[in-house]
Amino acid sequence: MKQQYLLIVSGLAGVLLVANLATCEGEAEVNQLGQTAVTLSSFEADKARTIRIDKGEAKVEVTKQKDTWTLGTGHKADQRKAKELVDDLAKLSGEKRPAKMDQLDRYGLDEKSEKTIIKVLGEGDAVLAEVTLGKKGPDWGTAFTKRADKDEVLLLNEGPAGRVAGGELKLSAWIDSTVIRFKQDKTTSLKVSGVQTGEFSRPTVPGEGDAGPSLGDWKSLSGGPFNGEKFNSLMNRLDGLYLKAPLATAEGEAKLTFKASGGDDRTIELLSQPEEGDDRWVRVDGLGYVVSKSSFENVEKALTESLTAGE
Repeated sequence: MKQQYLLIVSGLAGVLLVANLATCEGEAEVNQLGQTAVTLSSFEADKARTIRIDKGEAKVEVTKQKDTWTLGTGHKADQRKAKELVDDLAKLSGEKRPAKMDQLDRYGLDEKSEKTIIKVLGEGDAVLAEVTLGKKGPDWGTAFTKRADKDEVLLLNEGPAGRVAGGELKLSAWIDSTVIRFKQDKTTSLKVSGVQTGEFSRPTVPGEGDAGPSLGDWKSLSGGPFNGEKFNSLMNRLDGLYLKAPLATAEGEAKLTFKASGGDDRTIELLSQPEEGDDRWVRVDGLGYVVSKSSFENVEKALTESLTAGE
C-alpha cells in the first residue's frame, strides 16, 4: 500500500513538473523527447499586409494589395509562397538545442555571421512577427534562430520560414511566373503586330447531340500562307514562356506584339533590347520580365513558320 502511495505521489509530481514547464513562461511545451518547444510568433494570418526579408544586401518585400500579394516592382508575387510563409510565421515555434553562447558562429548566430531577417507587418506597419535566422539546420527546411533577450539556440521545424535561410535570397524566386499564361482552350483570336503581322481566329462550332459548342481550327484572317500546325506550336511557346526575373523598368520598342483574346486576355511584347548575352526582355500586360534568349527566339521562329504554307 505504501509503495502504491509513493508511485501515485511520484506520478503527480511528474505531471506538475511538466505542467510548470509548459506554463511558467506562457510559451513553452515539452515534447515526448523532452525537448522544449518555444513559441516564437503567433498572430492571425489574415491580418498580414507586408512580408519583408533581408539577407545581407539582398531584400525582398511583398505587399498585399486587394487580396493579391505584390512585389515592390508592381509584379504579381507567387501567391502560394507568400501565403505559406505567412501561415508558418503565424504559428512559428522552435525547439531548444544545447549550445554554448561562445560558439554561436557554429549556428550562424554570432555578430559576424550573415543572417536572414523575416518580418511580417500588419496595418500601419505594426510588427506581427520577426525572426532572425542563422544557418540552415540539419534537415531541409530547418534553420537555427535565437531570440535577442535569451541565451539559447532554437531549431525551427521544417517549413517555409526555415527554407528562406537556405541558399541565396533572390527577387526572381518570388515572382508569379504563370502571369503570362492564357487559357488556350478558350482563346479565340490572336493579333500580331511589329516586324511581322497577322490576325488569326477560330470559330465556335455547335456541338452534336448533348455535346456543347467547341472551338474549331485556327485560320488566318490576313490572307497569305498559313501553317496551322506551326501556329499551334506558336501558341504553346507563347503560353509557356518562362519568366526568369522581374524588371523594374522595361522601356523600349516592341519588336513583336501578341494580343490574345477570348480566354484570359493577354498582351505579350517581345522587346528590341537588350540584344546581347543570354537574356531577352518581354512585357506582359505592361510589366517587364527577363526571359531566356532561346525561348525568345523560339517564339520568333514559330511565328515565321506559322506564316509559311504547310506541306
